[in-house]
Amino acid sequence: MDSAQLKEVYKIGIAAALALVSLCLVLLPSIMGIIQKPYTHTAALWIFFLSLPVAILLLIYAYYFAAFTQARVPIASTGVGNIAAFIAIVSLGVFLFGNILSDRTSPPRITSLSASSYTPCPGSTISLTAEAQDDDGDDLRWRWEVQPDERLRRRGARGAELTSTLRSAQWHVPNEAAAGRYTVVVTASDPHRSSSAQSIELDLAAARPDAAEDSSTAPCED
Repeated sequence: MDSAQLKEVYKIGIAAALALVSLCLVLLPSIMGIIQKPYTHTAALWIFFLSLPVAILLLIYAYYFAAFTQARVPIASTGVGNIAAFIAIVSLGVFLFGNILSDRTSPPRITSLSASSYTPCPGSTISLTAEAQDDDGDDLRWRWEVQPDERLRRRGARGAELTSTLRSAQWHVPNEAAAGRYTVVVTASDPHRSSSAQSIELDLAAARPDAAEDSSTAPCED
């Protein structure tokens, strides 16, 4: 292969590398629009921003000599430009696919769970509230359950699944609910994964025999 043919090969290779990094730059706004905040793998994005201008400048410099002059193609500039272009493309790919996959691999995490009363009475209404963190910023759906302990289950007590899919729920304690230990269990889920279940315990006291059946503040035994 003579020098003219070699120069043509260099020119085609440089043009291809320059086209790829330019395409990455053009597609960057669309890529950022696909990904939901907060971003993960941000180090890869910084590497992309640092390597991209190096690649573009060196490849333009090398292409100028390959396409518009009779001078020898600057091999060093071409090599460094190609390496910088490769790093830019790979780092952008890592950022894009890392963020897309994080939606499927990063479950929500429940950070707090509380109740308006931890010693409710039969006939009362308990407000339950939870907070969760999701790295991908997805909308979360919640699942609430109230479960009696083993002793109460042996006596026929049943649990309840609360209807709320929000981060708060209410348990309307049945008037006939047996006194004892109940566990509130909550999970949060995004479109791909669910959090680990979190729970708190409530000690349901017995209502006095003379308490009004429909009272939401029925007095309990000491």
